[in-house]
Amino acid sequence: MQPIVRKLPFAAAVAIVPTIAAFVVVSTNTAAAVFLLVGGAAVFMRRPNAKLLAGGIVAGFAAIALTVHFLPDLFYKPFERYTLGERFPPGLDVVERVPFGDLVAMGGSPFRDAAEPHEVRLKTDGIGQRNARDFRPGDIVLVGDSFVLGIGATHEDTLAVKLAAASGRNFYAIGHPGGLADYLAWAREFGRPAWIFMFEGNDFWDTDCQRAPLRKERDLVRRFRESVPLLAKLERYRIHVLRAARKAMRGERAPPPPVERGTVAGKPILFFKNYVETARRPTAAFPPCYPPFVKSNAQWIKGFVFIPTKYRVYRDLLDRREQGPLPHAQWRALEALARQLGVPAFDLTPALQAAAKAELARGRLIFWRDDTHWNGGGAEAAARALLPLLLAPAPAE
Repeated sequence: MQPIVRKLPFAAAVAIVPTIAAFVVVSTNTAAAVFLLVGGAAVFMRRPNAKLLAGGIVAGFAAIALTVHFLPDLFYKPFERYTLGERFPPGLDVVERVPFGDLVAMGGSPFRDAAEPHEVRLKTDGIGQRNARDFRPGDIVLVGDSFVLGIGATHEDTLAVKLAAASGRNFYAIGHPGGLADYLAWAREFGRPAWIFMFEGNDFWDTDCQRAPLRKERDLVRRFRESVPLLAKLERYRIHVLRAARKAMRGERAPPPPVERGTVAGKPILFFKNYVETARRPTAAFPPCYPPFVKSNAQWIKGFVFIPTKYRVYRDLLDRREQGPLPHAQWRALEALARQLGVPAFDLTPALQAAAKAELARGRLIFWRDDTHWNGGGAEAAARALLPLLLAPAPAE
């Protein structure tokens, strides 16, 4: 009986190696916990057993790493393919063809007739942000999500480049998907006050301000994982496999596509259903924790810029027009927050609606038909509208 008891830890250790491999694919956090347990158990094992265990783990991970390395990338756009969390590889300069936008990707083949394939140049500076050069004192800093980043747009059609071309001044963009707490954290970490861009579609969903002071510490593991290309790719496959497995186990049917179709001047235009519903909300308010949290970080805020959804911009230009006024609740909430802080807030809605109408008369759109983001025409219209605000001297000046 005693020899069997002695071999139990060894048997468990050997059996747990494939379990660890499975956990790595299914849940990276769980894998980390298992590693701690196995590592602690190995201390109490005989040395040969511990060596065997360590060798099995290393071999398992080497096999997983090689497999993931040679698997095709899950993303079709360079913005996702090259991302390392909140930035890209420094000094990147690549040109790739984007076959379609995010709405075709979400909707699938029934929406392919709206696809607008085009080439995108992705260029980054010395710290991996999407700028032509590194930051210099005197640059005007813009912080926000994918609109500031310029998802879908080539380098020359990004907002910062359009602003610079129209003014002769230098603008520095820090843009990645996030929320207001993220934007303030980025400005604080960068050490420069910034114009904060708030997108109507998803920047008003973030209710994480209560935990925002812990955001940096809490996200250390995630940031490390995203900063290593192989680990980032493994994480994408982990999420993909986990979702597929859950659907298979639950016998779930594929949900209806989250995409709406409209027509403008007889041609298709797509909208993200969630953003349409957000634009129709009659009320909106930041959580109670937001005003004091934002006020404590007010020194990093030069002002706010409100970016409307594509639906809000094109609603009155659709061939089949909807009746009745459209609420503007998110803008009202942002305007009230800016008033509390004593900083300016600018609504891009009127300028983009006017530009959309003018460009439609020329047969052009300022948003991609197949994507939620603006194209070069939209970025240029936004730049024209914003320059008087961004170039105005501060009150102290």
